[in-house]
Amino acid sequence: MCGGIVASFGRIPKDELAKIYSEQEIEQFEKNGEFESSFRDKRPVLPIFEGEDVKLIDWGNREDKAPFPVTGWARQESLLQHKWDNWKPKRVTILANEGVEKGKSFEVKGDLKGILIEQDGDKRVYMITEAADNKYKKYTKHDRMPVGNLSL
Repeated sequence: MCGGIVASFGRIPKDELAKIYSEQEIEQFEKNGEFESSFRDKRPVLPIFEGEDVKLIDWGNREDKAPFPVTGWARQESLLQHKWDNWKPKRVTILANEGVEKGKSFEVKGDLKGILIEQDGDKRVYMITEAADNKYKKYTKHDRMPVGNLSL
């Protein structure tokens, strides 16, 4: 799959970062020139385009309590089989220059694909995945990969 992303710091507005991160964390992102997020973070988020604006949206759901599917990913096949239709998913672009899976980084050309769902004003984004090609499988040891233009 893809358990983390790296995006250029300059692509994400500071006021959006300030909604979630401390000044020190934002300074570190700025110093590195990169924004990093992992599904294992205390509060995992993904940067997406909402219209022309970049927003940080909570990445999936790790808690049974929240009224969302308990995962961070949506299988392309499930979307095509309309298994997510009751959530009224909206296709979105996830900003990413790199993906990370099991400690292995790979380049993303043109961002990744996701779906945005909303329930009672709470929004979540799920990364869309597909069956991994042989190159991705060999490199990451995972049988799913994110939908997007990847370079290994």
